[in-house]
Amino acid sequence: MSSNGFVVTRPHPGSGIGSNLVSLAGAVWYAQQLNRTLIVDWRDSAFLHDKAANYFTEFFETVSEIQGVPILYAPTPELADAPEVNLSAARSYLAGGCPHHAFVIRDYHGPERLDLSSGEERQFWRLRDFYASIKPRDFVRREIDRFAAEHLANAFIIGVNLSSGNGEFDKGQMYHGRVNLDIFSEDAAFLRKIERARRLAVKGLPKAFRGKSRIFFATDSYRMHALLSKLPNAVTRRTVFPPPGVGRVYCEYNEPGYSDRDAIVDAIVDMFLLARCQALIRNGTFFNAYAVTVTTHFNGNVRHIETLYVRYWAQAVWNKARRLLRG
Repeated sequence: MSSNGFVVTRPHPGSGIGSNLVSLAGAVWYAQQLNRTLIVDWRDSAFLHDKAANYFTEFFETVSEIQGVPILYAPTPELADAPEVNLSAARSYLAGGCPHHAFVIRDYHGPERLDLSSGEERQFWRLRDFYASIKPRDFVRREIDRFAAEHLANAFIIGVNLSSGNGEFDKGQMYHGRVNLDIFSEDAAFLRKIERARRLAVKGLPKAFRGKSRIFFATDSYRMHALLSKLPNAVTRRTVFPPPGVGRVYCEYNEPGYSDRDAIVDAIVDMFLLARCQALIRNGTFFNAYAVTVTTHFNGNVRHIETLYVRYWAQAVWNKARRLLRG
């Protein structure tokens, strides 16, 4: 494919791995529409001390093409003086042409933000195909395979991915409202909801298997780790997190024998291990987007924990009523 120029996908420094991969998928589709080469520039990540390091190339294989789109990786000379454009301008280039030989899109740019004409189902299958090109580097893949063979083999595994944000979702913060933090306030009630979700996940299994299911959980804070560790027959992998209340970014803190790169490997391994499970209990974060997509929504066996609370449905009814009243 000949190229008319370059599109640069460059996430915000604090954007997480789940969002960044979905943004990359959107950028691939977008570059394809413009007949351009895509440059993956995941430098200046808040998760790495070395701001010159490209997060993607450090931890993922560097393929030369994804879905027919040529791929380059920063640093490259084509990045010099490439302006950053907002999503509205980027979408306008699809119809009216682009004045820049190379330009950067930075705000979250998943397929639904750039492709306004394709339906959700079509975008889902395209995203699933995209993920087939995303391969961790060998040292990461080996750890995924090792843990899965040791802990996830020969059992029905229910993945549990519940993010508290570790302060990032609190009132007054940028991501406030992304998840319902109220459900974490009463430990006993919360664990009962997890148990209910577990029963729903295994109800279609033969009786001999239901009681022998296991839980693999992935989370983002010491408090949530301690809480989920109370679940019966549960296993997890990550044990080191940022201090309470400071968010998900680890690299500012010093833990003996543990580095910023170890924290990233932990996150990537957990993300891929969730995709080795047979069911999922989740809340509203992009971290589990990879697992949900490559398993085709775990063949329908996904439980959103917030939907098990009456307040979720009460709020849904209220929101629908407000929309109807507005017209």
